[in-house]
Amino acid sequence: MTPTSPQDNTLSVVSKKWDTDNKGFLTEEERTLRNLDVEGTGALTSKQLASFAEQYGALRKENKQIKRGLVGLAVLALLFFVGTVVASIVAAQASRDTATDPKTGVMLASGTNSPVSVN
Repeated sequence: MTPTSPQDNTLSVVSKKWDTDNKGFLTEEERTLRNLDVEGTGALTSKQLASFAEQYGALRKENKQIKRGLVGLAVLALLFFVGTVVASIVAAQASRDTATDPKTGVMLASGTNSPVSVN
């Protein structure tokens, strides 16, 4: 048995019209145009092209909204990252200002050894 190549694929008569480079297969773009050719003529009418242009415009608009959403999520992630770093720094500084009594477990203010209280 010999390995099959793209040339060995059998295309329909209409699909062969859309195979612009005679490769024996349709690229994704050629398949998209072939699917728009609902009449099977091997060409697109102005009505079919208008439908394609409308779909293309809707997809561009949707892609633009998705990009905006991704940028918003990236900004939000950056803010969370900065907030985490700041919270870590504040916690590290606070831990230097306190100590724990090993016998009682009470938090003591560093230097004064008096219990920390919250007013």
